[in-house]
Amino acid sequence: MWYYLDDEHVKQGTFDQVKMQDWFKKDFFDPMRMVSRSGDIFMTPLGLSFEDFKDSFSSGNKCTIPTIQTQIAINKFLETNRNEITKRIKSIIEDTEEDSYDSEEDSSNSQEDRNSEESSEEN
Repeated sequence: MWYYLDDEHVKQGTFDQVKMQDWFKKDFFDPMRMVSRSGDIFMTPLGLSFEDFKDSFSSGNKCTIPTIQTQIAINKFLETNRNEITKRIKSIIEDTEEDSYDSEEDSSNSQEDRNSEESSEEN
C-alpha cells in the first residue's frame, strides 16, 4: 500500500500498487512527487523510488526505497547526531557564502584594475 503528498503537501492514501500505477501512467505523478509505502518513516521522491522511473509501480520493477529497518537506523542516527550535523551544515553554508563573497570581491577588484589600466593608457 502506498501514500503520496499532494500539491498542498497533504499526505494521501493508502492506495494499492495497481491504482498508483494507473495514476502514474496518466502522468499524475512526476519524478519529484513524494511517495512512501505503508510503514515507511520517510517519504521519497518517486524518481528515486524505483530502479526504472518510467516503469514505476509495475510489478518486477524493484523498489529502491530503503527498508524500514534502514529508515529506523537513519532516523536514530539523525536524532543522535542532530547538533553535530547542524553545526557541519552551518559551517558548509558559511564557507560557501565566504567563497561567493571572495569571488565577487576578486571580480570587483579585477574590474577596478582594468579601469585603472585603461585610464593610465589614455594619459
